Amino acid sequence: MGACPHEVFAIRYCVMDRTRDLDGDTLAIAHVRAIVDALSLVAACAGDGAAKKRLLMERIADHIGADRWVWSVCRYNDRADVMPVSFLHSGFSDADLANIMEGSQDPRAPSPEHAPIVAELQKTASHFTRRRDELLADDAWDSSPHIQRYRRALGINECLWSIRPLDQHHFSAMGFHRLIGRPAFDPWASLVVHITFGSAAMHTLDMQMAQDTPDVLGLPPRLRTTFGLMLEGFGRADIASSLGISRNTAAEYMSTIYRHFRVAGHRELLRLFRSGDGGHRAS
Repeated sequence: MGACPHEVFAIRYCVMDRTRDLDGDTLAIAHVRAIVDALSLVAACAGDGAAKKRLLMERIADHIGADRWVWSVCRYNDRADVMPVSFLHSGFSDADLANIMEGSQDPRAPSPEHAPIVAELQKTASHFTRRRDELLADDAWDSSPHIQRYRRALGINECLWSIRPLDQHHFSAMGFHRLIGRPAFDPWASLVVHITFGSAAMHTLDMQMAQDTPDVLGLPPRLRTTFGLMLEGFGRADIASSLGISRNTAAEYMSTIYRHFRVAGHRELLRLFRSGDGGHRAS
Protein backbone atom coordinates (compact mmCIF):
# COMPACT_ATOMS: atom_id res chain seq x y z
CA MET A 1 0.00 0.00 0.00
CA GLY A 2 3.02 2.24 0.38
CA ALA A 3 3.23 2.87 -3.35
CA CYS A 4 5.79 5.30 -4.73
CA PRO A 5 4.50 8.31 -6.70
CA HIS A 6 5.45 6.78 -10.06
CA GLU A 7 3.59 3.59 -9.11
CA VAL A 8 0.47 5.61 -8.30
CA PHE A 9 0.66 7.37 -11.66
CA ALA A 10 1.01 3.97 -13.31
CA ILE A 11 -2.10 2.82 -11.48
CA ARG A 12 -3.98 5.88 -12.73
CA TYR A 13 -3.14 5.16 -16.34
CA CYS A 14 -4.00 1.50 -15.82
CA VAL A 15 -7.40 2.52 -14.48
CA MET A 16 -8.07 4.76 -17.46
CA ASP A 17 -7.01 2.06 -19.90
CA ARG A 18 -8.86 -0.84 -18.29
CA THR A 19 -12.16 1.04 -18.14
CA ARG A 20 -12.25 1.22 -21.94
CA ASP A 21 -13.14 -2.43 -22.27
CA LEU A 22 -13.23 -5.08 -19.57
CA ASP A 23 -15.26 -8.11 -20.59
CA GLY A 24 -17.55 -5.80 -22.52
CA ASP A 25 -18.22 -3.50 -19.56
CA THR A 26 -17.42 0.19 -19.53
CA LEU A 27 -17.45 2.58 -16.58
CA ALA A 28 -18.95 6.03 -16.82
CA ILE A 29 -16.41 8.84 -16.49
CA ALA A 30 -17.81 9.77 -13.05
CA HIS A 31 -16.79 6.36 -11.72
CA VAL A 32 -13.34 6.65 -13.29
CA ARG A 33 -12.86 10.02 -11.63
CA ALA A 34 -13.93 8.57 -8.29
CA ILE A 35 -11.27 5.84 -8.56
CA VAL A 36 -8.54 8.25 -9.61
CA ASP A 37 -9.49 10.77 -6.92
CA ALA A 38 -9.40 8.05 -4.26
CA LEU A 39 -5.98 6.82 -5.40
CA SER A 40 -4.67 10.39 -5.51
CA LEU A 41 -5.76 11.00 -1.92
CA VAL A 42 -4.06 7.78 -0.84
CA ALA A 43 -0.86 8.83 -2.61
CA ALA A 44 -0.90 12.15 -0.75
CA CYS A 45 -1.74 10.60 2.62
CA ALA A 46 1.08 10.95 5.14
CA GLY A 47 -0.24 8.12 7.33
CA ASP A 48 0.95 4.54 7.59
CA GLY A 49 -0.29 1.61 5.52
CA ALA A 50 -3.35 1.06 7.70
CA ALA A 51 -4.34 4.73 7.41
CA LYS A 52 -4.02 4.57 3.64
CA LYS A 53 -6.12 1.43 3.48
CA ARG A 54 -8.82 3.05 5.61
CA LEU A 55 -8.86 6.17 3.46
CA LEU A 56 -9.19 4.17 0.26
CA MET A 57 -11.91 1.92 1.65
CA GLU A 58 -13.90 4.87 3.00
CA ARG A 59 -13.79 6.66 -0.35
CA ILE A 60 -14.80 3.60 -2.38
CA ALA A 61 -17.45 2.55 0.14
CA ASP A 62 -19.01 6.00 -0.06
CA HIS A 63 -18.97 5.97 -3.85
CA ILE A 64 -20.65 2.57 -4.22
CA GLY A 65 -23.09 3.09 -1.34
CA ALA A 66 -21.73 0.56 1.15
CA ASP A 67 -22.68 0.86 4.83
CA ARG A 68 -19.86 -1.27 6.25
CA TRP A 69 -16.49 -2.47 5.00
CA VAL A 70 -13.62 -4.79 5.95
CA TRP A 71 -10.11 -5.28 4.59
CA SER A 72 -8.55 -8.47 5.87
CA VAL A 73 -5.63 -10.75 5.13
CA CYS A 74 -6.80 -14.34 5.48
CA ARG A 75 -5.19 -17.74 5.67
CA TYR A 76 -7.07 -20.65 4.10
CA ASN A 77 -6.77 -24.35 3.34
CA ASP A 78 -8.30 -26.91 0.97
CA ARG A 79 -11.16 -27.56 3.40
CA ALA A 80 -12.28 -23.93 3.01
CA ASP A 81 -11.24 -23.07 6.57
CA VAL A 82 -10.58 -19.33 6.51
CA MET A 83 -9.05 -17.25 9.31
CA PRO A 84 -8.34 -13.50 9.18
CA VAL A 85 -4.89 -12.59 10.49
CA SER A 86 -5.40 -8.88 9.86
CA PHE A 87 -8.75 -7.12 10.07
CA LEU A 88 -9.41 -3.45 9.29
CA HIS A 89 -13.05 -2.40 9.38
CA SER A 90 -15.56 0.43 9.63
CA GLY A 91 -19.07 0.45 11.07
CA PHE A 92 -18.73 -2.51 13.45
CA SER A 93 -18.83 -2.29 17.26
CA ASP A 94 -16.83 -4.45 19.67
CA ALA A 95 -19.89 -6.68 20.07
CA ASP A 96 -20.11 -6.95 16.28
CA LEU A 97 -16.43 -7.95 16.10
CA ALA A 98 -17.01 -10.74 18.61
CA ASN A 99 -19.94 -11.90 16.44
CA ILE A 100 -17.79 -11.77 13.28
CA MET A 101 -14.88 -13.69 14.79
CA GLU A 102 -17.08 -16.34 16.38
CA GLY A 103 -19.15 -16.75 13.22
CA SER A 104 -16.13 -17.03 10.97
CA GLN A 105 -14.86 -20.02 12.95
CA ASP A 106 -18.12 -21.82 13.79
CA PRO A 107 -17.94 -25.28 12.12
CA ARG A 108 -21.68 -25.79 12.72
CA ALA A 109 -22.59 -22.66 10.76
CA PRO A 110 -19.73 -21.86 8.34
CA SER A 111 -19.69 -18.59 6.46
CA PRO A 112 -21.42 -19.27 3.13
CA GLU A 113 -18.87 -17.19 1.21
CA HIS A 114 -15.86 -19.23 2.26
CA ALA A 115 -16.39 -22.34 0.13
CA PRO A 116 -17.07 -20.55 -3.20
CA ILE A 117 -14.24 -18.07 -2.60
CA VAL A 118 -11.72 -20.84 -1.86
CA ALA A 119 -13.00 -22.87 -4.83
CA GLU A 120 -12.45 -19.92 -7.15
CA LEU A 121 -9.01 -19.22 -5.69
CA GLN A 122 -8.03 -22.81 -6.41
CA LYS A 123 -9.47 -22.58 -9.90
CA THR A 124 -8.15 -19.22 -11.07
CA ALA A 125 -5.35 -18.14 -8.68
CA SER A 126 -5.98 -14.56 -9.81
CA HIS A 127 -7.76 -11.46 -8.57
CA PHE A 128 -11.55 -11.61 -8.78
CA THR A 129 -14.53 -9.61 -7.53
CA ARG A 130 -17.97 -11.10 -6.87
CA ARG A 131 -21.32 -9.84 -5.69
CA ARG A 132 -23.28 -11.88 -3.18
CA ASP A 133 -25.61 -13.42 -5.76
CA GLU A 134 -22.58 -14.50 -7.81
CA LEU A 135 -21.26 -16.45 -4.83
CA LEU A 136 -24.50 -17.97 -3.59
CA ALA A 137 -28.10 -18.13 -4.82
CA ASP A 138 -30.81 -16.34 -2.84
CA ASP A 139 -32.37 -19.50 -1.38
CA ALA A 140 -29.05 -20.94 -0.24
CA TRP A 141 -28.03 -17.60 1.25
CA ASP A 142 -31.27 -16.96 3.13
CA SER A 143 -31.42 -20.51 4.53
CA SER A 144 -27.79 -20.56 5.64
CA PRO A 145 -27.48 -21.15 9.42
CA HIS A 146 -24.60 -18.68 9.45
CA ILE A 147 -26.71 -15.91 7.91
CA GLN A 148 -29.58 -16.57 10.28
CA ARG A 149 -27.42 -16.78 13.39
CA TYR A 150 -24.66 -14.24 12.77
CA ARG A 151 -25.23 -11.97 9.80
CA ARG A 152 -28.77 -10.99 10.75
CA ALA A 153 -27.50 -9.94 14.19
CA LEU A 154 -25.03 -7.62 12.45
CA GLY A 155 -27.86 -6.04 10.47
CA ILE A 156 -26.14 -6.63 7.13
CA ASN A 157 -27.06 -8.73 4.12
CA GLU A 158 -25.87 -7.87 0.61
CA CYS A 159 -22.11 -7.93 0.13
CA LEU A 160 -19.42 -7.46 -2.48
CA TRP A 161 -16.01 -9.14 -2.18
CA SER A 162 -12.78 -8.41 -4.03
CA ILE A 163 -10.30 -11.25 -3.49
CA ARG A 164 -6.60 -11.11 -4.36
CA PRO A 165 -4.44 -14.23 -3.81
CA LEU A 166 -1.15 -13.52 -2.04
CA ASP A 167 0.30 -17.04 -2.04
CA GLN A 168 -1.00 -20.61 -1.85
CA HIS A 169 -2.32 -20.10 1.67
CA HIS A 170 -3.29 -16.41 1.94
CA PHE A 171 -5.50 -13.86 0.23
CA SER A 172 -6.51 -10.23 0.69
CA ALA A 173 -10.26 -9.71 1.05
CA MET A 174 -11.85 -6.31 0.54
CA GLY A 175 -15.49 -6.65 1.56
CA PHE A 176 -18.31 -4.12 1.26
CA HIS A 177 -21.67 -4.61 2.98
CA ARG A 178 -25.15 -3.09 2.93
CA LEU A 179 -27.70 -3.06 5.71
CA ILE A 180 -30.67 -5.43 5.64
CA GLY A 181 -33.38 -4.12 3.33
CA ARG A 182 -31.03 -2.33 0.95
CA PRO A 183 -30.66 -3.59 -2.64
CA ALA A 184 -27.83 -5.70 -4.01
CA PHE A 185 -24.73 -4.02 -5.42
CA ASP A 186 -24.92 -3.13 -9.11
CA PRO A 187 -22.47 -4.50 -11.70
CA TRP A 188 -20.83 -1.07 -12.03
CA ALA A 189 -20.00 -1.14 -8.30
CA SER A 190 -18.32 -4.51 -8.77
CA LEU A 191 -16.27 -3.11 -11.63
CA VAL A 192 -15.25 -0.02 -9.63
CA VAL A 193 -14.04 -2.21 -6.77
CA HIS A 194 -12.30 -4.67 -9.08
CA ILE A 195 -10.35 -1.96 -10.88
CA THR A 196 -9.47 -0.08 -7.68
CA PHE A 197 -7.92 -3.11 -6.00
CA GLY A 198 -6.48 -4.74 -9.11
CA SER A 199 -2.94 -3.40 -8.83
CA ALA A 200 -0.28 -5.38 -6.99
CA ALA A 201 0.96 -2.08 -5.50
CA MET A 202 -2.20 -2.06 -3.37
CA HIS A 203 -1.17 -5.24 -1.58
CA THR A 204 2.52 -4.79 -0.79
CA LEU A 205 1.94 -4.82 2.97
CA ASP A 206 -0.49 -7.73 2.67
CA MET A 207 2.14 -9.78 0.85
CA GLN A 208 4.64 -9.08 3.63
CA MET A 209 2.12 -10.10 6.27
CA ALA A 210 1.37 -13.36 4.44
CA GLN A 211 5.07 -14.20 4.36
CA ASP A 212 5.55 -13.42 8.07
CA THR A 213 2.38 -15.05 9.43
CA PRO A 214 2.58 -18.41 11.26
CA ASP A 215 -0.08 -21.06 10.66
CA VAL A 216 -3.22 -19.93 12.50
CA LEU A 217 -5.30 -22.81 11.12
CA GLY A 218 -3.34 -25.16 13.37
CA LEU A 219 -5.55 -23.88 16.20
CA PRO A 220 -9.01 -25.39 16.82
CA PRO A 221 -12.01 -23.16 15.90
CA ARG A 222 -12.69 -21.87 19.44
CA LEU A 223 -9.08 -20.79 19.85
CA ARG A 224 -9.09 -19.19 16.39
CA THR A 225 -12.06 -17.10 17.53
CA THR A 226 -10.14 -16.11 20.67
CA PHE A 227 -7.06 -15.33 18.58
CA GLY A 228 -9.07 -13.04 16.28
CA LEU A 229 -10.38 -11.10 19.27
CA MET A 230 -6.87 -10.82 20.70
CA LEU A 231 -5.65 -9.27 17.46
CA GLU A 232 -8.40 -6.67 17.90
CA GLY A 233 -6.98 -5.82 21.32
CA PHE A 234 -9.49 -7.74 23.44
CA GLY A 235 -8.15 -8.72 26.88
CA ARG A 236 -9.12 -11.65 29.11
CA ALA A 237 -12.23 -10.01 30.56
CA ASP A 238 -13.46 -8.83 27.15
CA ILE A 239 -12.93 -12.26 25.60
CA ALA A 240 -14.72 -13.99 28.48
CA SER A 241 -17.69 -11.62 28.17
CA SER A 242 -17.84 -11.83 24.37
CA LEU A 243 -17.66 -15.64 24.21
CA GLY A 244 -19.73 -16.36 27.33
CA ILE A 245 -16.92 -18.18 29.12
CA SER A 246 -15.20 -17.70 32.47
CA ARG A 247 -12.12 -15.53 32.83
CA ASN A 248 -10.13 -18.61 33.80
CA THR A 249 -11.16 -20.36 30.57
CA ALA A 250 -10.29 -17.23 28.59
CA ALA A 251 -6.88 -17.17 30.27
CA GLU A 252 -6.33 -20.84 29.37
CA TYR A 253 -7.22 -20.14 25.75
CA MET A 254 -4.83 -17.20 25.63
CA SER A 255 -2.00 -19.22 27.19
CA THR A 256 -2.50 -21.99 24.62
CA ILE A 257 -2.32 -19.40 21.84
CA TYR A 258 0.90 -17.94 23.25
CA ARG A 259 2.46 -21.41 23.31
CA HIS A 260 1.26 -22.14 19.77
CA PHE A 261 2.95 -19.03 18.39
CA ARG A 262 5.89 -19.21 20.82
CA VAL A 263 5.41 -15.73 22.22
CA ALA A 264 5.64 -14.50 25.79
CA GLY A 265 2.39 -12.56 25.94
CA HIS A 266 -0.27 -10.43 24.27
CA ARG A 267 2.05 -7.58 23.33
CA GLU A 268 4.50 -9.93 21.62
CA LEU A 269 1.64 -11.67 19.80
CA LEU A 270 0.41 -8.33 18.42
CA ARG A 271 3.93 -7.39 17.41
CA LEU A 272 4.37 -10.71 15.59
CA PHE A 273 1.23 -10.26 13.51
CA ARG A 274 1.54 -6.53 12.94
CA SER A 275 5.30 -6.20 12.45
CA GLY A 276 6.51 -9.72 11.64
CA ASP A 277 9.53 -11.42 13.14
CA GLY A 278 12.08 -9.10 11.50
CA GLY A 279 12.98 -11.60 8.78
CA HIS A 280 11.87 -9.17 6.05
CA ARG A 281 14.77 -6.80 6.90
CA ALA A 282 18.39 -7.31 5.94
CA SER A 283 20.73 -7.52 8.94
